[in-house]
Amino acid sequence: MLAAGVLALTTVDWRPLRAIWARLGSETPHQRYSRSLLEGGLAHTALATEWLAAATRALVQPAELAVPFTEDALIDPAKPVSLGYAVTLKRGQRLDAQVKVTTDTPGRLFIDLFEPDTEGRPERRPVASAGQDATVLSHEARLSGVYILRIQPELLRGGHLRLTSVRAPALGFPVSGRGADNIHSVYGDEP
Repeated sequence: MLAAGVLALTTVDWRPLRAIWARLGSETPHQRYSRSLLEGGLAHTALATEWLAAATRALVQPAELAVPFTEDALIDPAKPVSLGYAVTLKRGQRLDAQVKVTTDTPGRLFIDLFEPDTEGRPERRPVASAGQDATVLSHEARLSGVYILRIQPELLRGGHLRLTSVRAPALGFPVSGRGADNIHSVYGDEP
């Protein structure tokens, strides 16, 4: 019986299943939404084409951002927009970004952080994404470099957007209830 199971597993082509698993497991909410536009036949409409192009432009032409940072933007729902910010992080620093949207027509908001371009690749990969319906992203940098923070509302959604971002150390003070005043050198103390 075990031999029959092993034989069945070796004769089945698992590549399509692996591709499906990879798509389901590692897709960001933005990638799922983009794929739904393609699968729904909307990707070739003028509005969806502009939305996808705006997402790419945000990665290619980001505005430089000095953290901490707060920005207000008014997004017209009729014009697809994607905001891109280049953020310099050192290894071990954490970026916390929060987006608040005030609007009459609630919708999804996609917040993604893309890896530094360390190898000259034409396409950057996301290293962190805010979850479905989340408006907060937090990520600890594993590499030093310039990351890109992209914020994009779904099609036909907009409103007043406020982005607040801060850079913090990934590790807090190691002792609960204590602070920097509690650190002292014992060098030179009498025995």
